[in-house]
Amino acid sequence: EAGGARTDADGQYQLSGLPTGEYAIQLGRWPYVTEWWDDRPDRASADPVAVAEGGQVVGIDAALSPGGSISGTITAEDTNAPLEYVLVTAFDRSGAQAGYTSSDDSGGFTLDGLATVLYRLRFSGTAPYADEYWRNAPSLSSTPQVWVAQGLDTPGVNAALALGGSIAGTVTDCLTGEPLEEIQVSA
Repeated sequence: EAGGARTDADGQYQLSGLPTGEYAIQLGRWPYVTEWWDDRPDRASADPVAVAEGGQVVGIDAALSPGGSISGTITAEDTNAPLEYVLVTAFDRSGAQAGYTSSDDSGGFTLDGLATVLYRLRFSGTAPYADEYWRNAPSLSSTPQVWVAQGLDTPGVNAALALGGSIAGTVTDCLTGEPLEEIQVSA
């Protein structure tokens, strides 16, 4: 990233101090769908903007679309209690992360600012409950897709997380048998 700016009250912006070169311009802020100039979904398809030394390029304007949203409630499968702080992540068709949010104290979430496409969801991050894909799918690619439309909410995308299992043990020095502290263990 070569530089950044925010629009003023009139929606105007200026990126200054850019070295000579070509730039992909990204525009966006919640609850609008982030886009790349000129109305492109990603950096790879963005129209490049050429900047010359001392030059000023004008007319790099955009009209952002209000995003759609996905909402629901996350509960514990064993108790039906709401789960707070569960990370809800949306992935697009390519498997790229498209957005995320966390559940609130009532287990509710709204993931907004999403473009009009199909998404797959993962729920994670609240021990002792296991991470899972929506509708208990075994993998991201097999997760049912959720349709999102511009400016509309797709409600009722609920999840009930199951208790996760655990693995425990002791790590020691193989020569002395003394316990080792601060050893990273992962699965």
